[in-house]
Amino acid sequence: DFRGRTFRVCLLLPESVSQDLKAGFFRSVSALASLGYSFA
Repeated sequence: DFRGRTFRVCLLLPESVSQDLKAGFFRSVSALASLGYSFA
């Protein structure tokens, strides 16, 4: 069923996008933290 597949993709896509955003956010935070520690 095409509609069911599209619905499933629409459900799964935001999850992967939010996971990517979370990973990038934590990476930038850890990079900023290491920069702050090296300057302190």
